[in-house]
Amino acid sequence: MKTARIFIQAPNDAPKKIGGQVELNKPERHHLIDVLRCRDGDTVEFLCQESQQIAAGKLTGNTVTITKVEDSPPSHPVTLLIGLTESNVCDFVIEKCVELGVKSVIFFTAERSQRLGKEDFEKRRDRFNRIIEAAAKQCRTATVPSLQAEDSLTQAILGLDPSVRDQGRFVCMPPNVETPPEISLFCALAKLDRNSSSARANPSEFKGNAGAKNSPAPETDHTKKQALEPDAQGADFILIIGPEGGLTSAERKVAQQAGFSEVSLGERTLRSETAALIACGLVCAAV
Repeated sequence: MKTARIFIQAPNDAPKKIGGQVELNKPERHHLIDVLRCRDGDTVEFLCQESQQIAAGKLTGNTVTITKVEDSPPSHPVTLLIGLTESNVCDFVIEKCVELGVKSVIFFTAERSQRLGKEDFEKRRDRFNRIIEAAAKQCRTATVPSLQAEDSLTQAILGLDPSVRDQGRFVCMPPNVETPPEISLFCALAKLDRNSSSARANPSEFKGNAGAKNSPAPETDHTKKQALEPDAQGADFILIIGPEGGLTSAERKVAQQAGFSEVSLGERTLRSETAALIACGLVCAAV
């Protein structure tokens, strides 16, 4: 007996309840029968993006009878802003963000972006959606990151949801600049004050006043535990990763004015996709 998975985006196509029957369309049946070699009695799981539920049932001919419905694991409160670069790098970042459970990915055209722009990104959206679907099926989740592209870092920051509270805002910097605290230590030691303008800056209001930097708390088991557990539901971490060549001084200033603190990922210069994977992985593990 095997288990196959189908990713469903449209709410009208989603299984409704236990005992309900889902009629497979031609592409779904071809994929299950001809590609995956499923047979009657095998389990089929429907990953329903709209309801963020996983519905499972037994295959009989062209029909699946639902026997179980469960909630999909929620995404981590992490939003990634990353400079646009080559298409295959975008593919990798999107795939890994699905696997890690990142909440949102916003690509932006940085001053040093040399390959892909926002228009090019939109032309590839169908491809990116297929990557999201494949990654979701691989790691059994119906909760996938939202995906968008902006013309600049400023627009990406302005596009952040002002109703969502921030746990922390970080710009991940290469080692050839002034070395800030490493993000792994920062996550473990820094208890950000949600009431400070720096930690909760409203992106629609930043106009040039640099946010104050946050000081790390003393290292104790208690502060580590506190730092790894957000104070309130819905508190997000927001990460910025530059393209190849990094952010310009003007872009760094934009981020600082919006309340972002600069952090390091270590002593080695990383590719942007590697930096994104490490930074998101560290924060997802921490929260």
